[in-house]
Amino acid sequence: MPRHAPDRHATTHAALVAAASELVRDHGFDGLTVGAVMKAAGLTHGGFYAHFPDRAALLQAAVQTALAPTVARFREFAADAAAAGDPAAVARTYLSDGHIARRAKGCAVAALVSEAPRQPPPVRAAFADGAATAAEHLAAAIPPDDGTARAWGVFAMMSGALALLRSVDDPALRAEIRSRVEADLRRLGAP
Repeated sequence: MPRHAPDRHATTHAALVAAASELVRDHGFDGLTVGAVMKAAGLTHGGFYAHFPDRAALLQAAVQTALAPTVARFREFAADAAAAGDPAAVARTYLSDGHIARRAKGCAVAALVSEAPRQPPPVRAAFADGAATAAEHLAAAIPPDDGTARAWGVFAMMSGALALLRSVDDPALRAEIRSRVEADLRRLGAP
């Protein structure tokens, strides 16, 4: 029997999770099948159980991985907005045409929020933990008041707006949605 490099298992596992993370953002939880993940990773279906006990474990890992860039982007967006003294800068970046178009690599919260409640508890917990961390970072861009509580409201508004923008083709309506969110964020930043 041929021997494989010791890190091959870890490399394959990481490739499966990365593929699942993109697929779940692009197709939702129901669109994430074991076969689709294995195909996206260039592997056969049979190797799945060497990495995960079941689909729920894959979903949990996919959600954690999908939320990691969301958290990192919110940290970056919030720092830039705070440095500029302009809370609306977060919305301009987050609601940009580029972010709207990159569903498979974009915000996992906007992509999965409506489906997360129907998932097993470990998947819901991974989703809630990632969303909470993103909201904590967002709080840095919002003037102190009630801190993270206000950030949760802003995060809900922005992720809802992103989901709407991905569903709307009318450029004028997209512009109106963006404008409204930016105006609301500016108002939060007013003394």
